[in-house]
This record gives sequence, C-alpha cells and structure tokens, in this order.
Amino acid sequence: MAIIGEYDPKKDLGSTVRFLASILEKTDAFVRHIDAQVNILVGLSSAIFLLSVREVDLSDLSSLTLVIFSGLAVIIALFAVHPPKFMRKQHQSESLFYNKKITSFPNAQDYADAVNKLVGDSDAIVREYSGEIYNSYKYYYRPKRKLFVWSRNSLLLGVILSYLLLFLGF
Repeated sequence: MAIIGEYDPKKDLGSTVRFLASILEKTDAFVRHIDAQVNILVGLSSAIFLLSVREVDLSDLSSLTLVIFSGLAVIIALFAVHPPKFMRKQHQSESLFYNKKITSFPNAQDYADAVNKLVGDSDAIVREYSGEIYNSYKYYYRPKRKLFVWSRNSLLLGVILSYLLLFLGF
C-alpha cells in the first residue's frame, strides 16, 4: 500500500486563494454594512436638522444647539459616503484587483499577461491578496468607520445637549 503523504494546506494554492478571497469578501461586507449605517445616519440627521431648523429661534439655545449639531452630523456623514482623499490615499501600492490599476494597463492583453505572471507564483498571489485586503481595511473601511463614529457622536451630543438645555430652561 502506497502512502501518498501528509496534506499540507500551505502548499495547496486553491485553499490559500479561497481563504484570502473569504477575507476580502468579509471586508466588502463590512464596507456595505458601514455604508448602510451611514445612509441611515444621513437620513436621520437630515430629518432632525430640517425639522429643527424650522423651529429655531435665536433666543432658544436648545433648538439652536440641535440645529448646529444635527447639521454637523449630516456634513460628516456625507464625507463618510466617500471619504476625502487625504484619508484614503497615502501613496499605498495598489494590487492587480484595484480598478485604477486595472485601467492603467494600455490594453486587456497586457493586463492578462500580468495576471498570468501572477498565477504562476503562489507567493505573489498571497502578496496581491494581502495588499488588497490591507488597503481595503486601512484606506477605505477605517476612514468610513471613523467618519461614521464622528457623525453619530455629533448627533448624539447635539441631542443630549439640546435636552439638557431644554430641561434647564435655556
């Protein structure tokens, strides 16, 4: 009876690619989730802003506070939809998966050649996937998440301060 040998998952390129692809899919799911949260926050903050701006009276500090903070929350949340360039561009190297990298090739054949060269090198495949995953988290998801948190906290602070001022009689 011949012994085939032990299975080494590190040498199985298919399982490596599936593993890395699942991490990339998870990143995409996180981005979609934060986008949904941002959209809800934009709608809620906009509604509060529009309703409170109609009732604002310069002598009423409570409603003025709510207008200012809900307006600030809307602006920050809109930046979270597409973070400013300084938050998402840090001269990072782009992988072959990135759309601007793909379109930088003069034609489809040159891109196909680059992909074929990549397919022949398992270490290069891991580097490309790892670069794409890292860039997605650091330069896309994290800025969106940070802006979402700032926006949410601005809205919460405005609502809390507005209620405090209202109850204290300002």
